[in-house]
Amino acid sequence: GGNADFVRSYVLYSDDQGASWTAGQLLPRGWTECQAAELLNGSLVLTSRLELSGFYCQGWNASNNLNCFQRGFARSDDGGATWAQVWYLEERQPDIIVNNCENAMASDPDTGTLYWGHPGATNMTRANYTVHSSEDGGLTWQLLDRVYERGAGYSDVHVLRDPATGAKFLGALFQRTLYEPGTEGGGYNLALARVPLGS
Repeated sequence: GGNADFVRSYVLYSDDQGASWTAGQLLPRGWTECQAAELLNGSLVLTSRLELSGFYCQGWNASNNLNCFQRGFARSDDGGATWAQVWYLEERQPDIIVNNCENAMASDPDTGTLYWGHPGATNMTRANYTVHSSEDGGLTWQLLDRVYERGAGYSDVHVLRDPATGAKFLGALFQRTLYEPGTEGGGYNLALARVPLGS
């Protein structure tokens, strides 16, 4: 508990092609392992693991964190200098199953649609790699696909086009568990999934 104030996230940004850098506003305590994506209007949406989720729960304890906030989102309209809005997935869509680890997020540069990839196992282990999409800047999420049912953890996603056909797809690279789903600390390799997105 005493080190909670040191688990914070922010955006470093440059307005002079990297010659100098500025630190943006700190997000709340416990925000860590973040991913950011840009919307069509230039706003940034950031998603974060909430490492110290006990600070966001009432009645939280280590043996039952299902009522805790584990996934945060924030929007900046000024390139990360300040945060215009901060929200938590569990308050808006408690039916979406998340596991407390790093999650991937990317935006489609043509449409602004956000894609969020994460473990989605009902038993809260790092398994059942799942992708959601959002048409409203991450305020609400719709299930796009369940990609891989076995052990899957940390990941990255990008919107890509097939060079042969021009078809758009989401490329998802994730940490795949070689042994029991949810096992942490070794026994991993990488898996690449291709999720069709239409034209």
